[in-house]
Amino acid sequence: MKIQYKARNVEISDAMKNYFEKKVEKIERIVDDPSADIEVKFEKERERSIVEATLKLRSIIIRAKETTTDFYASIDGCIDTIEKRFKRLKERYTTLKREKVQPQVKEVEEEEQKVVKIKKFVLSPIDINEAIVEMEMLGHQFFVFRNVEDGQINVLYKREDGNYGLIIPQ
Repeated sequence: MKIQYKARNVEISDAMKNYFEKKVEKIERIVDDPSADIEVKFEKERERSIVEATLKLRSIIIRAKETTTDFYASIDGCIDTIEKRFKRLKERYTTLKREKVQPQVKEVEEEEQKVVKIKKFVLSPIDINEAIVEMEMLGHQFFVFRNVEDGQINVLYKREDGNYGLIIPQ
């Protein structure tokens, strides 16, 4: 597995790299994709040590972010989160494959996630600035709209740092 390191306001020591690589071995054992890559960002803000890890598989991205006072604890939290998310994803794919082979009625489990609300609405073309204003007025974390520039459906979302992100399908 290829590891890419990034840093902001911190120098990544060899000890931190070695510790992260040792923890990633745990992920490598359960991920059976030789093309998998992992990107890790180390960031220092005041007394907070932030580690954000992104596991990139063929068409799947699993991201985890952990903030503690110690980089090593943040690494542990990120790796544990990625491992849990990957196992959950793998379990869902296995269940879906089994259901396709043997369709059967199954009982609803307490922890099963389901769609509880469906919302339909008309997408009138607006520009990005109007979308930001509408999203803020609604108090939402994301907003789906048709971009007036190209007619494409875009998703605007509020990032943790207070800025905005824009998802444009290709």
